[in-house]
Amino acid sequence: MALTESYVPVDTSVPLFDSTVASVLREAAADSSGLLALVEGLENPDKRQTWTFAQLLDDAERIARALAHRFDEGERVALWAPNMPEWVLIEYAFGLTGLVLVTVNPAYQPQELKYALEQSRSAGVFYLPGFRGNNLGEHLHAVLPDLVEMREVVSLVNLEEWVAAAPEAVELPDVAPDDPAQLLYTSGTTSFPKGALLHHRGITNNTGYIFDRLALKQDNALVSPMTLYHAGGCVLGVFGTIQNWATLVFLETFELGLMLELIKTHKATHIAGVPTMLIAMMEHPTFATRDLSSLVSVCSGGATVPVELVRSIEESTGAALSIIYG
Repeated sequence: MALTESYVPVDTSVPLFDSTVASVLREAAADSSGLLALVEGLENPDKRQTWTFAQLLDDAERIARALAHRFDEGERVALWAPNMPEWVLIEYAFGLTGLVLVTVNPAYQPQELKYALEQSRSAGVFYLPGFRGNNLGEHLHAVLPDLVEMREVVSLVNLEEWVAAAPEAVELPDVAPDDPAQLLYTSGTTSFPKGALLHHRGITNNTGYIFDRLALKQDNALVSPMTLYHAGGCVLGVFGTIQNWATLVFLETFELGLMLELIKTHKATHIAGVPTMLIAMMEHPTFATRDLSSLVSVCSGGATVPVELVRSIEESTGAALSIIYG
């Protein structure tokens, strides 16, 4: 496809919806309950967990009741973990309870962690004890004495026990579209990281329209290696797919061969990746022999996207490349 042919004029007349994380999740569960919503893209196909939209809502509501039992609406609570199913379930649970999700990079060291938790005034934190040689649990407990507003610390290893300990009859609040939903931090390349506060109406309308414009439809699939602590993963990927009743297939970490296999297995219509990921994917020794015929759209951004990369992707896959972030 020629570069000029992949441009679609923006329609500025589309309405904004008074939507929330809770409303889009409940709508999907009601209208498309049996469709596949989420796939854990593990190397071993037999160990891949999956959720329908109805199951996603059920699990999110269980966690939400436990959250509502221990936190007040509007409080900020951090999530410090790599890509994993619990990340997405907790993200939806936060949306159901009106808590503000503070996303934390699992590569952080103690001082970076302390800054994010202290500056965000987080009242709680969910964490995975370790990831890729980084001892998250040790770092967290080293800075806890300095976090005067922190009162709840939950290891994701014990999440089920933590949820089960809460009463079942907990009423969830009515969350408003203008309520804050997430607090995401910049990389801090020019100074200390800056927190960007996003509200429900913004993240649902933005992502819904982006993927509607990219022709993501019911029963389509997005394969994404994007990190969930970043807007590309936890905002665009998660909320873009659910509003179009499509499947999100996420990777724990970017693995070239696995990503190519997941595209074929799930007949992915859309993939996402920063430019370096896409370049590495095309340089994989089996790229030319892989069946990528299902692809309609390749989403990229976050760094300069060379014209040569756009041409190479479009010529080799037949899919249009769109820059959707940065």
